Amino acid sequence: MKKLFTLLLTMSSVIFTVLAQDNLLQSGEVVWYGIDFSHSKFIGEFSQFSEAGTKSSQEIQVKYFPAWNNIVINEPDKYNIKKFYGFDEVIFDLNLVKKNNEAADIDAIFDQSKPNDLSPEKIQKMISSYHISGKKGLGLVFIVDNFNKIEEQGNIYVTFFDLATKKVIATNLYGGKPGGFGIKNYWARVIYNVMETSGKEFKKIKKGKK
Repeated sequence: MKKLFTLLLTMSSVIFTVLAQDNLLQSGEVVWYGIDFSHSKFIGEFSQFSEAGTKSSQEIQVKYFPAWNNIVINEPDKYNIKKFYGFDEVIFDLNLVKKNNEAADIDAIFDQSKPNDLSPEKIQKMISSYHISGKKGLGLVFIVDNFNKIEEQGNIYVTFFDLATKKVIATNLYGGKPGGFGIKNYWARVIYNVMETSGKEFKKIKKGKK
């Protein structure tokens, strides 16, 4: 059943859910806010993340949340937002997401007693709570739904929003497979795969294709 759900999720994530028609989607510039883990779920056994004297959950929050965000900055040729989404300019602003990730309830993130309940409606509530003022243009943030070790899959809401109004313009849940050597790179592959797949679909939207 879990494998069937993953397959259906992947199939249903081919086209963005465009919540509002907006000329900002045609913008040549975007502000990249990073990868928001504050409402995510980590599913399965992650004890291999532990280092001496630390809980695995603490290590993920303190070490790997920043590492997965920084990899997009430090490896721009691979995690090429300009190329994937067809922008002329990308402005990086990770401060907001950094604060969200640091303040996240890590016990809730690792609580597997109930599934995550993220939805486009809750995504809008999250964006509305972002402390953005005096800015205009198009924002892009990856909001992680889950990193699932049991299914070897990560699922991320790729979300574009209006900086001035904080209205979500387009959002969709994309699944990606992990892979690679080392903890950081293994789950960073999910970010890369989601970026690649969603970028192809976003370019279709920009061209007016359905």
